[in-house]
Amino acid sequence: MHALLRDLFRTAFTLAAAATVLTCQLQIRGSKALRELVGHTRAVLADNNQAPRSAHDLTRLVFARLRLGELDAARSLLRAYERDEDPGLVLAAHATFLRTTGELVFAADRQRRLERALTRAEQARAKSYCSAALLVHGRYCLGQICDGDTRVRHEQLATTRLLALEGETWQPGRGHYRPTPCNGELCVPQAADASLLVPHSFGMLIASGNRLTRHLKNTLKASHSQSRHRWRPDVSPEQLPALQLIAAAQLGDRAQIAPLYNEVIRQRPDDASLAALNLDAVLQAVSGVRLAAGAGLSERWLRMKPWLPTDCTKLELQGLWAQQHRFGVTLQHELQRELPRERTEAVTIVEVMLEHPEGAQLSLVVANCWQQFVTTVSGDQPFRCALPNQKPLPTNPKTNHDALHRFGFRAR
Repeated sequence: MHALLRDLFRTAFTLAAAATVLTCQLQIRGSKALRELVGHTRAVLADNNQAPRSAHDLTRLVFARLRLGELDAARSLLRAYERDEDPGLVLAAHATFLRTTGELVFAADRQRRLERALTRAEQARAKSYCSAALLVHGRYCLGQICDGDTRVRHEQLATTRLLALEGETWQPGRGHYRPTPCNGELCVPQAADASLLVPHSFGMLIASGNRLTRHLKNTLKASHSQSRHRWRPDVSPEQLPALQLIAAAQLGDRAQIAPLYNEVIRQRPDDASLAALNLDAVLQAVSGVRLAAGAGLSERWLRMKPWLPTDCTKLELQGLWAQQHRFGVTLQHELQRELPRERTEAVTIVEVMLEHPEGAQLSLVVANCWQQFVTTVSGDQPFRCALPNQKPLPTNPKTNHDALHRFGFRAR
């Protein structure tokens, strides 16, 4: 009898623990296609439960595990990876895990090894913009892991290297970086390729002035060109749709997000790294939340640019992780009537609910191209707002905008 009761209690505790783990992980309601993509990615990651082949794969898999809410799996990947190749990417993976969960995985000796490897890599001649930018990003991430004067030193060094890289790769006429640095030589303009979007997909969000926005816009524009003088299509063709989607989501370009989202969400790759990239791109497009570390993204604010697919009327995402908080997001299409002009306009209702930790508050920015909300959200006070789906017209009550548009005039 005692043995039976013990078995029953053990089974009950096991089921309770499993239920707790499931509630902490990503859950999708309202989109069958997105739910199937998440299920496929989970299955691919489970079937390829081996050590990452490279730092590139490590970072992609860590990002995917964080997106899925599988923090223990992401932690295990970081602890098991001991190689020093591509130190910038390894540091980016650790810094992103730190910013997302608040936990630093590696020990001091591992940090010193990665710092020495990063210094050696920086002394070598840059072969591509992608590799050089990831080293700059790794230096910024190393600064985030440190504190005090050490952090300031790493950030100053990273900024110096960033400015030098921009001097070797920025093309003012084309408005994007060169895939290959000039290295002090006089070079003709170079066509864009998919490698220019890779550093951004790993969280490299900093550039001087407005160069990041111009770089992403012009690289996306070049990717649609049929001319090899504007675009080289033979670099990373299988990754291109997801890389384009991440860039379009960062810009908030709804016209490009929709077709790229539909293209990516239909893919079912068997490669774990590519499946992880697709998941990261799709969830960034829908939730508008970046998983990134280093400079260019504040640690104290959660910034969202949500987008609801046109085939969904309501979408619920639970178990999202960012900025050391777990939260849920609900998106819903709705028509609202505006009294001054007696017309209805389509809006997206956004609701953000903080799930963990209890009693905490999170500084939040919810925005799209036309409106922005700045607020604080907590577990007992969720935030709800309405984002317009198109550019709002001016609200001057003395001007009949409907009549002006009907006759083809424009108000001054």
